[in-house]
Amino acid sequence: MSISSALVAAQGRVANAYTAISAKGGTLPQTQNLANMPAAINSIPSGGGGNIPNYQIVNGVLSRKTSTYNLTGSEFSSVTSINDYGLYFAFYNCTGITGSVNLSSVTSIGMYGLYSAFYNCAGLVGSVDLSSVTSIGNSGMQNAFSECTGLTNVNLSSVTSIGKSGMQNAFYYCTGLTGSVDLSSVTSIGNSGMQNAFRNTGITDLYFNSLTSSSFGSYTNQFSYMLNNVTGCTVHFPSNLQSVIGSWADVTNGFGGRNTTVLFDLESTE
Repeated sequence: MSISSALVAAQGRVANAYTAISAKGGTLPQTQNLANMPAAINSIPSGGGGNIPNYQIVNGVLSRKTSTYNLTGSEFSSVTSINDYGLYFAFYNCTGITGSVNLSSVTSIGMYGLYSAFYNCAGLVGSVDLSSVTSIGNSGMQNAFSECTGLTNVNLSSVTSIGKSGMQNAFYYCTGLTGSVDLSSVTSIGNSGMQNAFRNTGITDLYFNSLTSSSFGSYTNQFSYMLNNVTGCTVHFPSNLQSVIGSWADVTNGFGGRNTTVLFDLESTE
């Protein structure tokens, strides 16, 4: 990487950190640089929204923490909602993190709430329990678990609404993710809501039982490349949606997957 590219990247990380500090009620200094960041972090009021981005400053250099850390599940056991920017970049690229993610008490994920929160945490294993979540805000789970190759299943069975880019790249390259994914409660999906959501995974079935003709607004790209590089997945929709989305390019090309089967075999919703 050139010196100029490294400087641009570092400036971007500083800007992201101050964005998260502001979202959690911290006081921003007039000059937003590395030297002033510790004071800004300490200004976040008690109960200011959970983890700030997992940064560390060593000898004046800002970087992500990559030290070994085991998730036990208790970290999030009392969390009932993840507000806007709540876990924004929180554990991004923490290659030493291990364990599983239990967010089973969370009922809503705000805008950018889990944005890149566990990106490239290859040591995460087992399940992602989001069984109580009903709404995912704009970019709420974008890149959330991308490249977490140790994940094997995810519970999204209670989700009813997915905002703009809500699950874009959410499980991109989670190569250990297999089996079926239950999205049977989803009634609305925003622009690019599922774009590349399960790219390069091993999932075999997706269920969208509750979608109606009013679930998509004016957009037709909700499922863009949702199954890119996924082989042999079957996607199930209500029978009445065949006349609504059956001719969409993303549907006819199998959502970018290989040997995708698209069925309109579920009970009609209208």
